[in-house]
Amino acid sequence: MEKKRSYTYRIEPYQADLSQRLTLTGLADYILTAAFTDALFVGYDNSAFGPHSGWVLLRMAMDVRRLPRQLENITIRVWISDVNRLASTHNFEVLDQEGNTIALSSTIWAVIDLESRKSLTFNDFPDFCNRVVDRDQEPAMSAPLRLSTPELNGRYTHQVLYSYIDGNGHTYSINYLRMALDTLDIAELTTDRSVRVDMNSEDKLNLSVKDIGGGILVVSNFTLCANSEKGNRPSYIEAARPEQAEPLYELFKRELAENGVEEVECGRFGAEMRIMQENDGPTTIILDT
Repeated sequence: MEKKRSYTYRIEPYQADLSQRLTLTGLADYILTAAFTDALFVGYDNSAFGPHSGWVLLRMAMDVRRLPRQLENITIRVWISDVNRLASTHNFEVLDQEGNTIALSSTIWAVIDLESRKSLTFNDFPDFCNRVVDRDQEPAMSAPLRLSTPELNGRYTHQVLYSYIDGNGHTYSINYLRMALDTLDIAELTTDRSVRVDMNSEDKLNLSVKDIGGGILVVSNFTLCANSEKGNRPSYIEAARPEQAEPLYELFKRELAENGVEEVECGRFGAEMRIMQENDGPTTIILDT
């Protein structure tokens, strides 16, 4: 069996929004369609676990770099990287027509008895655990964790309709995402930018500067390139010359503004400066590009 199975789909015009791109819920829907198609391909669709069994999505995270345009073809690669007694981890990589990765997703699934509504144990299906699950494969992204209860800033009521219910007798998972997105402003949903949908609010580093309304202090600092491998005197030979570094410094500042970071404070290139800051943590990350 192939380690990663691939399924190709075409984005139809009726699936696009006013930006002529596939909606976020549409992309999630294609990912779940690929999941069920793959389950059938590997021989473990709903009926394989028993006469009254069904796959149930427990958690889902998506990292979306761009949404495909209408009439564009996408390919979704699927692989299962882990399983325990009650849940399995299914991964997805979404590729555009040129083979570029435009989205990643990690999902956690269980199988339930549709009559008793109790979970089945994967220990009873060793063929699935040994033949279908490939623990040598890396997950597409960090697995989604259980949500802690957030503080509510508002409340929206949705009536569950007949069309919301799936074959498992639940509200179809994508309808929950659709309900959540319907609370947002249209302009926010149709802006062409990267999006992360993550079922995890447990103090992990999941939010961007824009998500938290934070600011960025941009200071040129050639001493970060100091090499102290030999002796006690650092060498700065790896730092760029001012005529190379200053245009890059200015470009970085422009990119921050163009990508929606509203609060950007800047030092003066090449000057001696006195900087005051407060670190919460502290947490320090070097971005090596």
